[in-house]
Amino acid sequence: MLSFNRWQSLFQQLGLTANTLTFDQLQGAYRQPQRFYHTANHILDCLAHLDRHRALTQNPAAVELALWFHDAVYDSRAGDNEAQSADWATVCLKQQGATVAMQQRIEQLILATAGHCVSADPDVQLMLDIDLSILGQSPSTFARYDQAIRQEYAWVPEAVYQKKRRAVLQSFLQRMSIYQTSALRQRYESAARQNLTRSLKSYP
Repeated sequence: MLSFNRWQSLFQQLGLTANTLTFDQLQGAYRQPQRFYHTANHILDCLAHLDRHRALTQNPAAVELALWFHDAVYDSRAGDNEAQSADWATVCLKQQGATVAMQQRIEQLILATAGHCVSADPDVQLMLDIDLSILGQSPSTFARYDQAIRQEYAWVPEAVYQKKRRAVLQSFLQRMSIYQTSALRQRYESAARQNLTRSLKSYP
Protein backbone atom coordinates (compact mmCIF):
# COMPACT_ATOMS: atom_id res chain seq x y z
CA MET A 1 0.00 0.00 0.00
CA LEU A 2 1.25 3.47 -0.84
CA SER A 3 2.26 5.47 2.22
CA PHE A 4 0.64 8.82 2.93
CA ASN A 5 3.46 9.59 5.37
CA ARG A 6 5.95 9.20 2.54
CA TRP A 7 3.75 11.35 0.30
CA GLN A 8 3.68 14.07 2.97
CA SER A 9 7.42 13.89 3.50
CA LEU A 10 8.03 14.20 -0.23
CA PHE A 11 5.97 17.36 -0.51
CA GLN A 12 7.77 18.81 2.50
CA GLN A 13 11.07 18.21 0.67
CA LEU A 14 9.62 20.08 -2.30
CA GLY A 15 8.52 22.96 -0.07
CA LEU A 16 4.86 22.22 -0.75
CA THR A 17 1.83 20.96 1.16
CA ALA A 18 0.71 17.42 0.42
CA ASN A 19 -2.68 17.10 -1.22
CA THR A 20 -4.70 14.37 0.52
CA LEU A 21 -7.30 14.21 -2.25
CA THR A 22 -4.66 13.63 -4.93
CA PHE A 23 -3.06 10.90 -2.84
CA ASP A 24 -6.42 9.15 -2.50
CA GLN A 25 -7.08 9.53 -6.21
CA LEU A 26 -3.68 8.06 -7.06
CA GLN A 27 -4.33 5.10 -4.79
CA GLY A 28 -7.62 4.55 -6.55
CA ALA A 29 -6.02 4.81 -9.97
CA TYR A 30 -3.40 2.18 -9.17
CA ARG A 31 -6.16 -0.17 -7.99
CA GLN A 32 -8.11 -0.04 -11.25
CA PRO A 33 -9.19 -3.51 -12.41
CA GLN A 34 -7.50 -3.29 -15.82
CA ARG A 35 -4.10 -3.12 -14.13
CA PHE A 36 -2.11 -6.27 -13.41
CA TYR A 37 1.46 -4.95 -13.52
CA HIS A 38 1.07 -1.17 -13.48
CA THR A 39 -0.24 -1.18 -9.92
CA ALA A 40 0.79 0.31 -6.59
CA ASN A 41 3.25 -2.58 -6.21
CA HIS A 42 5.14 -1.31 -9.25
CA ILE A 43 5.32 2.16 -7.73
CA LEU A 44 6.49 0.75 -4.40
CA ASP A 45 9.19 -1.23 -6.19
CA CYS A 46 10.29 1.89 -8.06
CA LEU A 47 10.49 3.88 -4.83
CA ALA A 48 12.55 1.11 -3.20
CA HIS A 49 15.01 1.26 -6.10
CA LEU A 50 15.18 5.04 -5.76
CA ASP A 51 15.97 4.69 -2.07
CA ARG A 52 18.89 2.40 -2.91
CA HIS A 53 20.26 4.74 -5.57
CA ARG A 54 19.26 8.15 -4.25
CA ALA A 55 22.90 9.29 -4.25
CA LEU A 56 22.90 9.11 -8.07
CA THR A 57 20.24 11.79 -8.46
CA GLN A 58 20.66 15.53 -8.76
CA ASN A 59 17.11 16.14 -7.53
CA PRO A 60 15.84 13.04 -5.72
CA ALA A 61 12.54 14.65 -4.70
CA ALA A 62 11.70 15.46 -8.32
CA VAL A 63 12.54 11.94 -9.44
CA GLU A 64 10.43 10.51 -6.63
CA LEU A 65 7.38 12.60 -7.48
CA ALA A 66 7.75 11.65 -11.13
CA LEU A 67 7.83 7.99 -10.13
CA TRP A 68 4.65 8.41 -8.08
CA PHE A 69 2.85 9.81 -11.13
CA HIS A 70 4.49 8.12 -14.12
CA ASP A 71 1.77 5.44 -14.46
CA ALA A 72 -1.05 7.41 -12.84
CA VAL A 73 -3.06 7.08 -16.04
CA TYR A 74 -2.90 3.64 -17.62
CA ASP A 75 -5.10 2.28 -20.39
CA SER A 76 -3.49 -0.32 -22.64
CA ARG A 77 -5.77 0.81 -25.49
CA ALA A 78 -4.49 4.39 -25.32
CA GLY A 79 -1.30 5.90 -26.68
CA ASP A 80 -1.03 8.94 -24.44
CA ASN A 81 -0.86 7.48 -20.94
CA GLU A 82 2.41 9.22 -20.11
CA ALA A 83 1.15 12.57 -21.37
CA GLN A 84 -2.03 12.26 -19.33
CA SER A 85 -0.04 11.21 -16.26
CA ALA A 86 2.25 14.22 -16.71
CA ASP A 87 -0.78 16.49 -17.04
CA TRP A 88 -2.19 15.14 -13.78
CA ALA A 89 1.10 15.77 -12.00
CA THR A 90 1.22 19.31 -13.43
CA VAL A 91 -2.30 20.07 -12.19
CA CYS A 92 -1.39 18.78 -8.73
CA LEU A 93 1.78 20.85 -8.56
CA LYS A 94 0.05 23.96 -9.87
CA GLN A 95 -2.66 23.63 -7.22
CA GLN A 96 0.02 23.41 -4.53
CA GLY A 97 1.82 26.50 -5.78
CA ALA A 98 4.85 24.84 -7.33
CA THR A 99 7.05 26.89 -9.61
CA VAL A 100 6.67 26.57 -13.36
CA ALA A 101 10.22 25.19 -13.47
CA MET A 102 9.28 22.40 -11.07
CA GLN A 103 6.12 21.60 -13.03
CA GLN A 104 8.11 21.39 -16.26
CA ARG A 105 10.79 19.22 -14.69
CA ILE A 106 8.31 16.65 -13.40
CA GLU A 107 6.57 16.66 -16.77
CA GLN A 108 9.90 16.05 -18.52
CA LEU A 109 10.76 13.11 -16.27
CA ILE A 110 7.38 11.44 -16.73
CA LEU A 111 7.28 11.94 -20.50
CA ALA A 112 10.72 10.32 -20.77
CA THR A 113 9.13 6.99 -19.83
CA ALA A 114 7.09 7.03 -23.04
CA GLY A 115 9.99 6.15 -25.31
CA HIS A 116 12.75 5.12 -22.89
CA CYS A 117 15.26 6.87 -25.13
CA VAL A 118 18.91 7.32 -24.26
CA SER A 119 19.44 10.51 -22.28
CA ALA A 120 22.39 12.56 -21.07
CA ASP A 121 20.37 13.70 -18.04
CA PRO A 122 21.41 11.70 -14.93
CA ASP A 123 17.97 11.96 -13.33
CA VAL A 124 16.23 10.81 -16.50
CA GLN A 125 18.72 7.96 -16.80
CA LEU A 126 17.98 6.74 -13.28
CA MET A 127 14.22 7.21 -13.71
CA LEU A 128 14.21 5.05 -16.84
CA ASP A 129 16.52 2.42 -15.37
CA ILE A 130 14.31 2.11 -12.32
CA ASP A 131 11.24 1.71 -14.53
CA LEU A 132 13.01 -1.10 -16.44
CA SER A 133 14.48 -2.81 -13.38
CA ILE A 134 11.80 -5.52 -13.64
CA LEU A 135 13.57 -6.85 -16.74
CA GLY A 136 16.57 -7.88 -14.66
CA GLN A 137 14.75 -9.67 -11.85
CA SER A 138 14.74 -13.41 -11.21
CA PRO A 139 13.30 -15.62 -13.98
CA SER A 140 10.17 -16.33 -11.90
CA THR A 141 9.58 -12.64 -11.17
CA PHE A 142 10.10 -11.77 -14.81
CA ALA A 143 7.68 -14.51 -15.86
CA ARG A 144 4.99 -13.07 -13.56
CA TYR A 145 5.63 -9.63 -15.05
CA ASP A 146 5.37 -11.04 -18.57
CA GLN A 147 2.06 -12.72 -17.69
CA ALA A 148 0.73 -9.55 -16.05
CA ILE A 149 1.47 -7.52 -19.19
CA ARG A 150 -0.43 -10.09 -21.25
CA GLN A 151 -3.40 -9.73 -18.89
CA GLU A 152 -3.35 -5.96 -19.39
CA TYR A 153 -3.56 -6.58 -23.13
CA ALA A 154 -6.14 -9.36 -22.92
CA TRP A 155 -8.22 -7.56 -25.54
CA VAL A 156 -5.47 -8.06 -28.16
CA PRO A 157 -5.69 -11.25 -30.26
CA GLU A 158 -2.90 -13.70 -29.45
CA ALA A 159 -1.21 -13.59 -32.85
CA VAL A 160 -1.15 -9.81 -32.86
CA TYR A 161 0.05 -9.66 -29.27
CA GLN A 162 2.91 -12.07 -29.94
CA LYS A 163 4.10 -10.03 -32.89
CA LYS A 164 3.96 -6.73 -30.99
CA ARG A 165 5.46 -8.12 -27.81
CA ARG A 166 8.30 -9.74 -29.71
CA ALA A 167 9.11 -6.38 -31.31
CA VAL A 168 9.20 -4.67 -27.91
CA LEU A 169 11.47 -7.29 -26.35
CA GLN A 170 13.79 -7.29 -29.35
CA SER A 171 14.06 -3.52 -29.24
CA PHE A 172 15.57 -3.74 -25.76
CA LEU A 173 17.94 -6.56 -26.71
CA GLN A 174 19.19 -4.61 -29.71
CA ARG A 175 20.41 -1.77 -27.53
CA MET A 176 24.09 -1.56 -26.74
CA SER A 177 22.98 -1.35 -23.13
CA ILE A 178 19.49 -1.68 -21.65
CA TYR A 179 20.46 0.34 -18.58
CA GLN A 180 21.95 3.82 -18.71
CA THR A 181 23.42 4.10 -15.21
CA SER A 182 26.48 2.05 -14.34
CA ALA A 183 24.95 0.93 -11.03
CA LEU A 184 21.83 -0.66 -12.54
CA ARG A 185 23.74 -1.88 -15.58
CA GLN A 186 26.09 -3.84 -13.36
CA ARG A 187 23.23 -5.20 -11.31
CA TYR A 188 20.64 -6.06 -13.98
CA GLU A 189 22.02 -5.99 -17.53
CA SER A 190 23.07 -9.64 -17.76
CA ALA A 191 19.92 -10.99 -16.11
CA ALA A 192 17.71 -8.75 -18.23
CA ARG A 193 19.24 -10.02 -21.44
CA GLN A 194 18.79 -13.61 -20.29
CA ASN A 195 15.15 -12.97 -19.38
CA LEU A 196 14.39 -11.23 -22.66
CA THR A 197 16.08 -13.95 -24.71
CA ARG A 198 14.17 -16.65 -22.84
CA SER A 199 10.88 -14.81 -23.23
CA LEU A 200 11.39 -14.30 -26.96
CA LYS A 201 11.48 -18.04 -27.46
CA SER A 202 7.82 -18.16 -26.37
CA TYR A 203 6.83 -15.68 -29.09
CA PRO A 204 7.26 -17.51 -32.43
